[in-house]
Amino acid sequence: MGTYYGYHSRPALVAELTGRWRSGEKHMETVAHTLRGNVLWAVHRWVDDDDRVISTSDNLGGHFIYAYLLMVHGGDWGYKPLEESCGPCYYTCPLKYFGMAAGTNPSWREKVRAYHRAKTRKLEVGQWYEYASEGIVRISRMNPLCGWVDGTEYRLTHKGWIGECLTA
Repeated sequence: MGTYYGYHSRPALVAELTGRWRSGEKHMETVAHTLRGNVLWAVHRWVDDDDRVISTSDNLGGHFIYAYLLMVHGGDWGYKPLEESCGPCYYTCPLKYFGMAAGTNPSWREKVRAYHRAKTRKLEVGQWYEYASEGIVRISRMNPLCGWVDGTEYRLTHKGWIGECLTA
C-alpha cells in the first residue's frame, strides 16, 4: 500500500479517516479510534445502506483493526494504512480493541500484549534482567533508568529492550 497525502492539517486527516465513507454498496464506520503519537489506531466495520453490519464468518460482525501512520511532508499531511493482517511493526494498539475485532494476526497481537506488559512492569534496583536479546543488565538507578552492562554503567533509553528478570 502507498502513502496518501492531501490534507491541510492533522485534525482534518484524523476526521477524514474516522468518519463514515462509502465504497460501492456499503459504508465503512469507525467504532473506536485513538492516537498514539503519529499512529492512529481504529476499529472499523462495514455496514449496508440500512445500517446493518455486513457480517463475516466470525462472531465479531466483520470488525477489523487498522493502524494509520500519519506523516507530514512540506506542510501536507498524509497517511499509510496498515490492516492488522499485515502485521504492522507498531505495538501501541489499545488492548481493548482485541475484544472488538476478529484476530487475523495472532503473532502481532502477542507482540502488542508483550509491549503493554513491558510498559507497565516495575523494574527494581539491584536486579538482573535479560537485555537486548543477548546480554544482561543490572539496574543501578531508576531516574534516569540506568544499569550495568559488561562492567559499564549506561543510561537505558529503550525500556523495551529489557527482558525477563533473572534474579530470584
